[in-house]
Amino acid sequence: MPLRTALLLLVVFTLSACGGGPEIRPMIGGEVDDFEDGDASTLLGTPWEAVADGGETTSTIFIDTAGNRPGSIYHLTVGGTRPAGSAGNQVSGARALLGDGESAVDVSTYDGLEIALRELQGQQQTFVIQLATASVKDFDYYNAYVVANDEWTRFRIPFERFSQEGFGREVVFSGTDVTHVAVFSSGYGPYTLAVDDVRFYRSEPE
Repeated sequence: MPLRTALLLLVVFTLSACGGGPEIRPMIGGEVDDFEDGDASTLLGTPWEAVADGGETTSTIFIDTAGNRPGSIYHLTVGGTRPAGSAGNQVSGARALLGDGESAVDVSTYDGLEIALRELQGQQQTFVIQLATASVKDFDYYNAYVVANDEWTRFRIPFERFSQEGFGREVVFSGTDVTHVAVFSSGYGPYTLAVDDVRFYRSEPE
């Protein structure tokens, strides 16, 4: 092979490897985390993070055993606050990264996200369940809203219920490039939330 041709092919292969979007990995089994390994890493080996962004918002996370779900030993507890009057970009909660900044997961063969929640301050509160994708560049990710109370509740949220808030560019959700799953407080003031058994699910055949 002539040297010039070999160099040209090398450039093409290099650009192909470096350009474009993140590496996409299939989501095998659908399980994000059941926390039974007792650590704050997902079953994919990626971290859970406390998220407190903007103003005087706060957030902390830890692996807990108190008030566990029947059949479960460990769960994630998220505690924090959103001051009264916080704007939509002032968020408090927890996020499970599904990639490392250069990778994402393909969940397009699933029908939605399942998550178990329990509000630990004895009151009903609304929380945001968020799916982020690499194709959204302006943080207008896909949100669904659920109301948690002081009893463990399993939520099955079909992808059709997730939608962008509308402040950014509209991007159709494909499920092929999901980068994180998050849960945020939607109200004001302090909250404490227990989280367990996070997974993508497939609907039962009719």
